[in-house]
Amino acid sequence: MGKFLFRRWHYFLVIPFLGLVIAGCSCSKSPEAVSVVSLTSQAEGVRAETASLALECSRTLQFRVFFKKNGQWITLSPEQGLPSGISVQLDNQPVTSFAFSMAPSLRKAVSTPFGPADHVTVEARDSAKTAGLSVELSFPKDFPDLVIVESHLKNLQPSRSFTIGEFDQAALRLAAGAPRDPKDILFWSMQGGGYAWGKDYVLPVSAGFSQDNYTGPKGGGNGGGTPFVDLWRPEMGVAVALLDPKPALAWVPVSAGPEGTAEVKVVTRPSAEVAPGATYTPPPVMIAAHELDFYDPVARYREVMGRLGAPVVRDFLPGDFAPAWCTWGFKRDFTVAQLLEKLPQMKAMGMKDFILDDGWFDLFGNWEPTPQKFPRGEADMKALIGKVHAAGLTFRLWWSPGSADPGSEIDRDHPDWYILDKAGHREKAAWNAFYLCPAYAPVRESTRGLVTRFVKDWSVDAFKLDGDDLNHAPLCFNPAHHHARPEESFEQWPVLFQEILHTARAIRKDFRIEFCPCGITPTFQMVGIFEQPTDSDPYDYQVTARVKFLKALLGPHSPVLQEYVGLKGFYELPYLHDRLKGRVDLYPRGIGTGEVPSSFSPVLARPHADWTAIYNAHRPAEGEYLNLYDIRWENPEGHAIRKGAKLYYGFFSSTPGESFSGTVQLRGLDKRPYHVTDYVAGHALGDVSGPAAELPVKFQDSLLLVAEPSAP
Repeated sequence: MGKFLFRRWHYFLVIPFLGLVIAGCSCSKSPEAVSVVSLTSQAEGVRAETASLALECSRTLQFRVFFKKNGQWITLSPEQGLPSGISVQLDNQPVTSFAFSMAPSLRKAVSTPFGPADHVTVEARDSAKTAGLSVELSFPKDFPDLVIVESHLKNLQPSRSFTIGEFDQAALRLAAGAPRDPKDILFWSMQGGGYAWGKDYVLPVSAGFSQDNYTGPKGGGNGGGTPFVDLWRPEMGVAVALLDPKPALAWVPVSAGPEGTAEVKVVTRPSAEVAPGATYTPPPVMIAAHELDFYDPVARYREVMGRLGAPVVRDFLPGDFAPAWCTWGFKRDFTVAQLLEKLPQMKAMGMKDFILDDGWFDLFGNWEPTPQKFPRGEADMKALIGKVHAAGLTFRLWWSPGSADPGSEIDRDHPDWYILDKAGHREKAAWNAFYLCPAYAPVRESTRGLVTRFVKDWSVDAFKLDGDDLNHAPLCFNPAHHHARPEESFEQWPVLFQEILHTARAIRKDFRIEFCPCGITPTFQMVGIFEQPTDSDPYDYQVTARVKFLKALLGPHSPVLQEYVGLKGFYELPYLHDRLKGRVDLYPRGIGTGEVPSSFSPVLARPHADWTAIYNAHRPAEGEYLNLYDIRWENPEGHAIRKGAKLYYGFFSSTPGESFSGTVQLRGLDKRPYHVTDYVAGHALGDVSGPAAELPVKFQDSLLLVAEPSAP
């Protein structure tokens, strides 16, 4: 890796180390520059404060993070026993002994990719004077609740290179107090690593907890994810993330000890050789402080990454919020006659999207309509699409690009297209398929050809891209591809999907993409290629947390699609039986958090019609998700959506199916009277006044409310 997007700024100001508060620097501050940071030297280091966040850096590079809440500075950082905030492994030896080599400096209104920022620079050396470390702390004016940490490691040796095996940044220790019982929850956390189908990514952290949050392959197609972790308590939370616009092989490990503390850091393993006098710069990291749950720091990560050139989709259309029906209720055993039979029911129910799921094709790589269902091949597929369109529905095609089955045409004619591991073996993707290399030009050309065939020749309106292998690609060692580095396949995986989007959009501007990574935390760089995320194979208790995460990751107006409604047969699988006892209807948990409803049921019976009608009457998903409640430390769990002058609320028992009796607070109201209605039951619950109102309620599992301004 080379240097990141920041310049290596010259240091204009040297301050006395003890007892001085720096409020500005006239030599570098323009007349219109606004002060973001105050810098104070302390006996043990330096403290930088914004309006919301403070970071203390000791002389030995130990970090403490503070958050201003109700006018008071609070912290989860203990005073003692802190890890070194930045450390490295040089030539297989850990180096944690960095200490200030000169006084910190401050420069105001520096131009950065994140906008104007105040810039604090700390110079340090290890005790053996092998390496010099320049730590640049950027406090962007637009983001007062975070600091961006960039580290530059210089080889100070006159004649010997060293190899950086590991670079650890933003190492923090947070204290929740000694648990009374090892099972006590110390923190709730958002863990960004992509693992396997069904694994939670909003998790309690108790003594003994450990998770590495590796963003690389984890075998069998699983892996990827986002290098982000948040740990929070009722009083405040702290998040860390790696800021790299391309996919990065990284770890964000979290561990908790018996004394009531947890540690987190951001790790890369570059295996980079640094010549004498040369400098190595890893991607920077973000440290953010916040209140409530993970929503704000995830949203901040999205915004910061957007400034680095990794934006999310923003051009949502009304059709993205349309109710959908998916053939997966039949699994792969549908017939075309069964599908056509459903069209009048879907139209009568107000559904707008028809999703043809897995089971329509012969082999991965071929993507030909299977003769068992489509005897005339493409002609029968086009006929089905035409009938769906004639019924007034859009046609969405299930597809899992980037891999091929044994026995497929690609497997037979283009064996050189596969990703190979170091031993020369093909890398396993999902199902029976093996990965194709996205950094190999013929693979991308073939994929673009498939898109043209589906969109132009078949008149497909949208894709459902699905599979737990779609989050990432393994490293490629195929000599036929002539890669400069094996990481090229991993880094260019999103490029393959960007080309899918661009090719489809060149044919029709309103083409849409749904992305389902099968219950795995999505890789952030994939987020820029789809309009519609999905809660992705959730258990009932996972629905609301996943929706909130996706609303934060893609934006508060994003049309998250609900999955698995009505898919009863799936939950009768023996290995899921114990976990899903007492499961509840997913419709209210989805609609109440701002999801777009979807049904997988092969029997479009009254409940599906009723819930679709409730959604269409209100369409809360079209509103703006508001972060007003803590999804884990408050009971009942609350969600709020603003749609015009109305506010929609979803309240849910902490355990699905349980009852709640007590008071809920309606937050986010204007200072005016409102009329509150249970819009599922159609019952008026009375009048309240903003900006926050208490309401006595009693419900089982879920309560969906709408507050409308009362007539004057």
